[in-house]
Amino acid sequence: MKQYQIDRISKAIEDILRYHQDVIVSLHEIYKILINDYFYYELEETELESIIQNDPRFEYIDMPDYFQHFDETQQEFFEEQKILIPDIEYYSGPRVKLANVNISIEKIIEILNRKVNNMMEILITLWNNRPTDDTYTEDQLLQILAKAQKMQREIKSLTESKNITEILQIIKKVSDEK
Repeated sequence: MKQYQIDRISKAIEDILRYHQDVIVSLHEIYKILINDYFYYELEETELESIIQNDPRFEYIDMPDYFQHFDETQQEFFEEQKILIPDIEYYSGPRVKLANVNISIEKIIEILNRKVNNMMEILITLWNNRPTDDTYTEDQLLQILAKAQKMQREIKSLTESKNITEILQIIKKVSDEK
């Protein structure tokens, strides 16, 4: 890839990050935006990752890609469920932020709150469309809904706390639960 192409893509990434509602954005989401909105059809995700990692304007945050661990059946099930929820925009994997942007506790709480509320809407949609003759799936969804509601309450309690240690403990506690 030529330097002028890298420069144009880097500028587009910078614009995406500057105007995105979240301070930290999934690499997969950035890639999707570059393809759909900026028409970089020839861009490979591995090239994007390299551009980001080699540009000091960006901070690359390595995070696990949970979907890569799905077996074929789980992947098919997830794809079927996405049809029920057309606006599902859940991305796992690495994240990116502008290196010169500091993230405030309030912004983290705002993002967490929005993501958890979105997750609850998705789970409720799945519950409303669950198979009626499958008690195992129903039980699984109920367990997930209960955990999600608990997470929602924990996130709500973050808005009442300004103690960073307490916030980090709550986040870790919620993320460690299976």
